[in-house]
Amino acid sequence: MTLRFLGTTSEEGDCPTVYEIEGTDEILVQGERETDPAHLVQLRDVKPSETFVRVPRSLLTRYAPRHEAPELQPFTANSHLFREFRHTAWRLETRRGYATDRSSPNWSRSRDGETFGFNPDSRGMPTSAPRPKPGNGSSAYAS
Repeated sequence: MTLRFLGTTSEEGDCPTVYEIEGTDEILVQGERETDPAHLVQLRDVKPSETFVRVPRSLLTRYAPRHEAPELQPFTANSHLFREFRHTAWRLETRRGYATDRSSPNWSRSRDGETFGFNPDSRGMPTSAPRPKPGNGSSAYAS
């Protein structure tokens, strides 16, 4: 049976590595052989033909996750989504203007070619407009 390389966490071609055994639901793990006697005595039901390797958990979670990846759907199964749409972000972002812009007091001034200072801290008002008094929460304007 053919092995298919799934991935490695090694940057220099050293182990650990995970392979898939094609045609089966099994994987092959390459890593450092476990030799710690304290760990080996805790293993259960060990057959003489088995060996144990140590690999980082991230290797398995990245390249051999518990859940299967969703099956890819052919484009024809989803192509209706591209035929039946009503709006796209592209269309919205290429409009010449927005209603909120046109309700701004600066809209007509800008449309008419008037130049005026704009201060982003002015809450949308031109710099020549009266500004709210800071502090007391009053809606009165400074002169």
